[in-house]
Amino acid sequence: IDQAVATGDPVRLAWCLALLALDFAMLSFCYRFGSRLGLLGMEAVQHRLRTLVADRLLAPAGVAGRAGLPGVSLSIAATDVGVLSRAVMIGVYPVGEFAAVILCAVVLLSISWQVGLIVLLGVPLLLVLMDRAGGPLRRRSREQAALAAEASGKAADLLAGYRVLSGLGAQDAAADR
Repeated sequence: IDQAVATGDPVRLAWCLALLALDFAMLSFCYRFGSRLGLLGMEAVQHRLRTLVADRLLAPAGVAGRAGLPGVSLSIAATDVGVLSRAVMIGVYPVGEFAAVILCAVVLLSISWQVGLIVLLGVPLLLVLMDRAGGPLRRRSREQAALAAEASGKAADLLAGYRVLSGLGAQDAAADR
């Protein structure tokens, strides 16, 4: 592109711009279809895990542990399945991100060793800081999942006994609960 601009050759400039547009189109399509494949893999894992969890929760032998409200186990299992299915991304995205950081560092080191060194030292430091900053969010997420499980259990318990409550005329007492 620099030579086409410097020489003022419009044909060469058009050719370079067309190649650049083709490059960006290819990058966009690769990202789109790669993302779809990743999502498909995550959804397949999630479906399989949900099926296994449902089979275990509905098994005649039941599940081990403290007996609780019916919806609690289902809510916790559904949340855990969602988190576990997203673990598929751990095998894909970090590898690509690591390769991108190394490639950028090599290119930057060849252009300017100072900038390359800043990237090589700054990126790991930034990642550690982001992990530390995410700690409170992870704790709140666990607390939120526990509260959602409790609410789901109460809702399942209430719906399971709704006919009885209606027959006794105790809907107001159940609503207060």
